[in-house]
Amino acid sequence: MSDAEQRYRLVVLGSGRVGKSSIIRRLLKDEFVEAYKATVEDLHCREYEIDGNTIKVILMFVIVRLFEYVVNELTIADRLL
Repeated sequence: MSDAEQRYRLVVLGSGRVGKSSIIRRLLKDEFVEAYKATVEDLHCREYEIDGNTIKVILMFVIVRLFEYVVNELTIADRLL
């Protein structure tokens, strides 16, 4: 990664059927889809040019139950090590 490139990770958490995918789609593509499609997790990446610097934004979102499961599994794994 060069000095002129910065990378940011943004994790969006929330319960199912609250609009995480819709918010991200609106932000990245300026679209809104009314039909509901269940998403367990998703990952999007977009680059922006700001003041001559490349900003890479990585958006990941997961439903809270899945996130809690992953955190619990990592916590258990830490205890075993």
